Amino acid sequence: MRQLAKYGFAERAAAAESRERPRRATARDTSWDDDSDDPAMKAATDQLDGVMLALLVRRARDYLAVRGDEPVEWRTAAGFGDALLHVTAAEPRGLTEEIEGLLARHDERVADPARRPPGSRPVQIIQMAVPRRPVPVEGQRAGTDRD
Repeated sequence: MRQLAKYGFAERAAAAESRERPRRATARDTSWDDDSDDPAMKAATDQLDGVMLALLVRRARDYLAVRGDEPVEWRTAAGFGDALLHVTAAEPRGLTEEIEGLLARHDERVADPARRPPGSRPVQIIQMAVPRRPVPVEGQRAGTDRD
């Protein structure tokens, strides 16, 4: 946590006890570029991606554990899904920018609780663009990547 604080990713939060040293994130969302050819940067990015993926999976599993106790309106509002697209390397960046624009409509609610509508609660939107191995053309031998 000290390393995160050192680089501005975490800060001290109010403690329930004087012995506690809770921290909180300084940003409401996280993302980073993966465009370095430096092996150390690649390794660091891979490790950070792995930690974040594990955290997001844990949060999803935590929700699944209590989903049955949620009111029907929240069960239908939440969900899991995916889409398989055939895109160029440049197109996912544009899609990400469009998604970020849609999400930005709710930014003021994060900073100002008075702007949150009654009955609202935090919902985490998780976005991943994960290239898959090429799908074999019909007539070619299929690889290990199956739909």
